[in-house]
Amino acid sequence: DMDAHRDALRVREVVGYMPEHDCLPPDMSGTDFVTHIGRISGLPADTARERAAEMLRHVGLHEERYRLMGTYSTGMKQRVKLAQALVHDPSLLLLDEPTNGLDPEGREEMLALVARTGREFGIAVLLTSHLLSEIERVCDHLIVIDTGRLQYTGPISSFTEQTKRLRIDL
Repeated sequence: DMDAHRDALRVREVVGYMPEHDCLPPDMSGTDFVTHIGRISGLPADTARERAAEMLRHVGLHEERYRLMGTYSTGMKQRVKLAQALVHDPSLLLLDEPTNGLDPEGREEMLALVARTGREFGIAVLLTSHLLSEIERVCDHLIVIDTGRLQYTGPISSFTEQTKRLRIDL
């Protein structure tokens, strides 16, 4: 019941966003960055710092939280982007290609973390991916968009119930 233009501030309060591309300031620590995002999301300073510590622990960066993000590996950068999307306790999480740049092991870890995040925090997760196997692994509902047009929306099981495979021909 919110208009993205008219209610932009309210929308930002309930939506967490993890961008696909690297957008992290290399000269900031993970803690300072996630705390900063918490502050600009409306959290008081003490609460933002506490939530940053909790979210960095949740994504597996507790030990590295004071390191400069310029020294982070690709996997660590993806994790800190997830932490900043969660810091203000959103009810909807938008993840744009969360496994971008990760090796197969890193992909599996990130997908498990995304699935766990949705379950543990009760957050609705919208994940974009060009890798349909990732969608199958984490999602129960599928939205297919081709050149800006909605092609399908529905349960993944409707794609897989006959062949046990996910296949989309455009």
